[in-house]
Formats: sequence, C-alpha cells, structure tokens
Amino acid sequence: MVNEVPGGFKRCSKCAEIKPVNDFGKKSALRSGRKNECRMCLKDRNSIYYTKHKDTQEDNRKARTAYKNKNTSHTFANSEYIEPSVLSKDDETKFNALQRENEKKWKELAEKHGIKLKRE
Repeated sequence: MVNEVPGGFKRCSKCAEIKPVNDFGKKSALRSGRKNECRMCLKDRNSIYYTKHKDTQEDNRKARTAYKNKNTSHTFANSEYIEPSVLSKDDETKFNALQRENEKKWKELAEKHGIKLKRE
C-alpha cells in the first residue's frame, strides 16, 4: 500500500511528511499516544495564533495583573513575614500575637467560603 508508514514513524496531518515518532508531541488520548501534527507545524500554528491575537492576550494579561493587585489582601504573599530568630523577647510576643491574628483571619475567610483548613 502507498500510504503505509514504517514502524517508529508517523505522517503529519498538516505537512503530510513522514517523520520519526519523536517529532510528535505526546497525547495519551490518541491510540498512537502521539499528536497528529508534528512539532514544527504545531509551532508554526501557535506562532500565527499568537501574532493574530497579540492585542487580546496583552489586554487579558493587564486585566489579570490589575485584578491580582486589587485582590491580594487575603493572600499569603501579601501577609507580613518576620523571621522569628531576629526578634527580641518583647517583639516575639508581638509577633506571636500577629500570627494568632492572621490565623483568626484565615479561619474566618475559610468559614466564609466553606473551605476546611488543613491545620485545624
């Protein structure tokens, strides 16, 4: 048969070239376990899509950044962290109080959203 492909090779659905199986990305959902498009064709398709939708992607990135900056008051990254080993005794009690206060805030936030904390 003319369309037969030797073992260890696969035909790209885009460029129709016969290439080694390693030139195709993995996709466990397919019977062959590999994508139908070779990596080079996929790269070309993705770069065309990126240039075509560059403005939209930039707008989405800006919107995500603005949302993140606006809504970071409840994240770990925004919470104050002080290294306990550099604190005096007086500061250590303040630190412990701050830590308990933060834990209380986290518990309230978790209860509000119906989330069970692992530390409880």
